[in-house]
Amino acid sequence: MVSLRSSIADAIVVGVLLTLAIALGTSHAHRLRIAGSGIEPASFNHRVFAAALMAACGRSLTTPSAALLPASVAGDPVNAGREFLLGRRESITCAELPAGLAGDGLDGLQRASRYLLLAVSWAWTLAGPKWAAIDGLMGLMFAASIGLAYGASRVAMGRLAASLVAVALMISPLHLANLADVRDYSKAPFFLFGLGAVGLLATRAWSLGQVVAVAALSGLVLGFGLGMRTDVLVNVIVVVAVLLVF
Repeated sequence: MVSLRSSIADAIVVGVLLTLAIALGTSHAHRLRIAGSGIEPASFNHRVFAAALMAACGRSLTTPSAALLPASVAGDPVNAGREFLLGRRESITCAELPAGLAGDGLDGLQRASRYLLLAVSWAWTLAGPKWAAIDGLMGLMFAASIGLAYGASRVAMGRLAASLVAVALMISPLHLANLADVRDYSKAPFFLFGLGAVGLLATRAWSLGQVVAVAALSGLVLGFGLGMRTDVLVNVIVVVAVLLVF
């Protein structure tokens, strides 16, 4: 009964933290985007958004070559797509992309971050090609980081201390500043998940079945994270090392 009450209390705390984090993360991502100078056409993020836009509009997951070229004649559909991808328009319709828009495929970094491209594409598929959907996606990733920070802290702390850690991370200016970059921030939830998994494996006397279950879940989540950002490989190495040592 005590364990059940504790679990319910933790669930309530996590629910409150997630609600606050989604609102704060979404609004802050929006402010950073509006205050920014736009997306550089040669940047990796620009190629992520370009390929995701193609997929969201029913094309294959490929980088449209025209979207990376200088603007053409004013009013041209290709120019409209480029203006959107550079952040100069809040939204675009798929009809504004020409039917015969050529694609350049995906480069090595894009292929290594295929799940990130798909995540952006799904956001635009669900909400339509508009930047508010990306703000919401960043808010969800931010909330996942806060929830996982609380969970990782609960491995070694009480509920109040873990809540303070999560709130401190939520209002950290350095943490919030990273919401400006979808590629860089996408690894944050997976790093915090890895921290929690390592804490559980190193501090609990698990049965073999429980160790296998935690290891399998870690492999599933971090494997997905590798498809978002290859830096997550660091977490895979650490989890494997902890499994071997502990």
